[in-house]
Amino acid sequence: MQKTKEMCLCALFTALMCAGAFLKIPTPFLPITFQTLFVTLAGLLLGEKRGSLSVGVYVLIGLLGIPVFTEGGGFSYVLKPTFGYLLGFIAGAFVTGKIAKKDGSILKILPSATYLIVSSTNTVNNGCYIFHFQTGFPQYFVYIH
Repeated sequence: MQKTKEMCLCALFTALMCAGAFLKIPTPFLPITFQTLFVTLAGLLLGEKRGSLSVGVYVLIGLLGIPVFTEGGGFSYVLKPTFGYLLGFIAGAFVTGKIAKKDGSILKILPSATYLIVSSTNTVNNGCYIFHFQTGFPQYFVYIH
């Protein structure tokens, strides 16, 4: 029974990531989506292994061709400048889950805010690095935007 519950929760967060890709605020270069919220929640509620697994399944589904990413899907998405953010999502869920497991108090306000900041920073750093590498924009421009 426990494994079924865990699989359903992983599938739920994978589906939330898919929906979060289309809940976006358009900006000139990079859209702002709800995916970072769902990445952080996956890490907090599922832990580092299952949280990163659910986000990894989301990335795998998109790379297989199902259009669940903000700008579509398919293996060619690896060459897009925003692919680094998807890799950052996996790492962000893992790091958030690891910190939450170590602290053991996800319901406290201050640690939860810390997890959100750590996960978002990790995701943005990975994404900005790949975005800078593929587009040639200066790093300070990528971080400011």
